[in-house]
Amino acid sequence: MGGGQPDRVAVQGVCLISGLVCAWTVSRLAHRVDQRAAGLAACLVLVMPLLNGLWRHFMPEGPLVAIVALSVLMAVRAAERPSWQRSLQLGVVLGLGLLVKQPFLLCALFPVLWAGRAQGRWWGLSACAALLVA
Repeated sequence: MGGGQPDRVAVQGVCLISGLVCAWTVSRLAHRVDQRAAGLAACLVLVMPLLNGLWRHFMPEGPLVAIVALSVLMAVRAAERPSWQRSLQLGVVLGLGLLVKQPFLLCALFPVLWAGRAQGRWWGLSACAALLVA
């Protein structure tokens, strides 16, 4: 996210937008299980005290939570209908996650591998795209 004063609008915007991205991603994942649960899932993410503290206090763990959730969503989408486009999208998101914070790999490795287990032969493209972006 670069440097800057925590009270600047651009710095606060990045942190707050990551909260909205996380809520949207969790709602999309919940919608796949039960259509009525999507709104409730988004609301629950937005009112979690720990996440609100991370997003409000300019901590890189806020965007880390959002990019992990987005990576799991992309892995689920790539496993539903494996194609080179979805595999490339997953790789780009994984590469961006590696740029957010190094523990991303520890946080996202097992959920992404489990969610995208049906992706098959397209894992190589995802890995190449992630390495290229990172």
